[in-house]
Formats: sequence, structure tokens, C-alpha cells
Amino acid sequence: GGGVGTSAMGAGVIVGGAIGATLTRNLDCQDRGYAYRTYYDGFNAGRPNTRYEWYNPQTDHNGEFRVADYYNDGDGFRCANFSQVVYINGRPQEARGRACRQPDGTWAIVG
Repeated sequence: GGGVGTSAMGAGVIVGGAIGATLTRNLDCQDRGYAYRTYYDGFNAGRPNTRYEWYNPQTDHNGEFRVADYYNDGDGFRCANFSQVVYINGRPQEARGRACRQPDGTWAIVG
């Protein structure tokens, strides 16, 4: 797969590494745009255990995103443990990860 696309950057979420591949394995570029915007809003809302949903009318794919909790890492970055469920053809695909807020305001999924 390629690098992080401009749509991901515009949505304020940086996805990389193995966890990024897991999170986006079943999503096309358009789905990712919808999903990342939802993640960004969810991370910034600061409300643990709130469910955020996205839907792509072009592909009929949808998903939900939830921050379990927030914490500060050893370097003082604000981080979040999160989970997501993506529905592809009605079948749920679940993944979990951690993300930390970067100095420029984007959120990077770190594992």
C-alpha cells in the first residue's frame, strides 16, 4: 500500500504502521475520509465512551468509533485508547488502537 493520502491529512488523523493497516484494510479511500473525520471529531471532543458513527453513501459502508479513555503519555502528549467497528457488507470488523495528539493538532495512531 501507499503512504498516507492527502485526504487523511486533511481530516487531521495520521495512520501508519501495522495498526493503521488493520484499521483501514477493508476501507477504500473514500471510506477512510469519512472515518478519519469522525475519528478526529471524536478524539477532540474529549468525551470517553461516546459513540461516533460515519456512513459513506457511495459504498454503503459504515462504522462506529469510540474513545475508551484519555491519558497523558510519558512525554506529556494527550493520548486516547479507542475502538472501532467497520461494517463491510453487513459484517462487523472490529479493531482497537491508541492515538496521540501531535504538536500540530493532528492525531497519530500509534498502536
